[in-house]
Amino acid sequence: MRRVALIAGLAAFAGLVGAPASEAGRNCSNVVLGTQDSGRTLKLHKCDRVTISLQEASDGGYRWTVAHAPSKGVLKLVTQSEGTDVAPPAVGGYSTHSFVYEAVGKGSTSLKLVEARSFEKHSKIGGFKLSVRVS
Repeated sequence: MRRVALIAGLAAFAGLVGAPASEAGRNCSNVVLGTQDSGRTLKLHKCDRVTISLQEASDGGYRWTVAHAPSKGVLKLVTQSEGTDVAPPAVGGYSTHSFVYEAVGKGSTSLKLVEARSFEKHSKIGGFKLSVRVS
């Protein structure tokens, strides 16, 4: 009997640890998008998160940046990070740039990301667009 209670307790604890944050008792979702999702319209609920992970040609000086930020009252940037896809001692290659946004309020907004060199005009080699509706 103690063993069953222990297993049930561990399962409940694991469920709490692995569950996303909640808004009014609802589990929040995390939607992961990539290059192939550019142009989509995404429907989210308040507290849902969207992670956009894009490969960039960082060895050539190209970086993903926000060209058009979403409305802060609808979608808030939580974090962004960059990690290389090449292990040392290799040089060059690509890296992955990730942007994590959280739906913070009802409404519609959009965002636009571009992959370009910051030091060179007209160097855009990639783009990503997303429309978001939060209910």
